[in-house]
Amino acid sequence: MKGFSKLSQNAKEALKRAYEIAKNSGSVNVDVGHLFVALVQDKSFLSSQILSTFGVDYSILIHKVTSSQSFVVSENLASLKLSGSIRKVVQRAYEISSEKSHVYVGTEHILLAIFTLKNNV
Repeated sequence: MKGFSKLSQNAKEALKRAYEIAKNSGSVNVDVGHLFVALVQDKSFLSSQILSTFGVDYSILIHKVTSSQSFVVSENLASLKLSGSIRKVVQRAYEISSEKSHVYVGTEHILLAIFTLKNNV
């Protein structure tokens, strides 16, 4: 993966929010569940709008995702790191974007990457 240079502003914002969600929950790592919650919470993100089109109830999803995380309290919250799973998701999002000949990687690519890798992350 070539860093995060081709991430859209919303995709970068989603990663930042995932970090905050992880930090606020006391998790040592930023994991896919945190990223998924970040993708659906902001209604301006295309990822959120896509799920809304299908009538997805965010409150139920957010509760299920956050309750299924194995949160570990960290004394040093500055030590939060992206998990290997997040790296796989971002890499797959880059591939999806490239396959579609899109210039940037958006929240919709990240959402699709999560769904396509759901059993591998």
